[in-house]
Amino acid sequence: MSLEFSMVAVPVLLAEAGGGALMSGDWVRRLILIGVYIVVGAVLVVVARVMSRGIVRRIEDDDHATLSDREKRARTLAGVFNNAVLVIVGVLVLFLILQEVGVNIVPLLAGAGLAGFAIAFSAQNFIKDIINGFFILMENQFQQGDIVEIGGISGVVERISLRSTRIRGLDGALHFIPNSSISRVSNMTHGWSGLMFNVTAACGEDPDKVRRALSETVAEVASDDRFKEDFLEGPQVVGPLELGGANVTYRVVARTRPFKSEALTYELRSCIKPALEKEGIQVTRTA
Repeated sequence: MSLEFSMVAVPVLLAEAGGGALMSGDWVRRLILIGVYIVVGAVLVVVARVMSRGIVRRIEDDDHATLSDREKRARTLAGVFNNAVLVIVGVLVLFLILQEVGVNIVPLLAGAGLAGFAIAFSAQNFIKDIINGFFILMENQFQQGDIVEIGGISGVVERISLRSTRIRGLDGALHFIPNSSISRVSNMTHGWSGLMFNVTAACGEDPDKVRRALSETVAEVASDDRFKEDFLEGPQVVGPLELGGANVTYRVVARTRPFKSEALTYELRSCIKPALEKEGIQVTRTA
């Protein structure tokens, strides 16, 4: 009896041991594949970031103090591209991992399609955010680094995504604005900035003399090596504009590089008053 039992039991035990070994080997293979999927996904995300960073560096110029339109647009599109790659690769890796652990992803995909319709009705604002964000990028309405006003909020654009726009206000507050709520944008640094301020002189001064002195002064500032590259168009003197009481108003206007108008306005104002007073012209105000 014992011999017969041994002859029957030993093959059974060996078969069970072999099956366990096969099962263990199958799970090792699956774990290795899961690790490979994760590593490959991480590599793809890193490669995408390196490529986008390299493209941005190629577009950047030697002036690190200010960003050109090409630089700002490159940085904006690079950020959106990196986020899109991260989401797409993450979803693909997740489905591959589920398939390896034995989950049938076909019903998941079908369910995801049905759920998508249900979610679409309950997430209309989200879809509007994505669509509006796409058109903002395609139409180049604003870019990272631009100074804008959106819905009464003014500040510097720190980040743009398909979902929302982040604006750092002048008081330091960071505002998150859904793209679907952006209907009107005032961009103060798109391509160029405007410079405009008034100079008020006494009513008794000769208008031709005032205009000539103003024109010579602003032309001298615009030709200075420190500032001439920041002027896209030479300053012009307009006026007299207003004749009110004891004062006459003249206006100085110019086109400058983005972010340079404030500094150039300060420089022009600092030079105008002493230059006109040197000519014997009484200046009552520069604003």
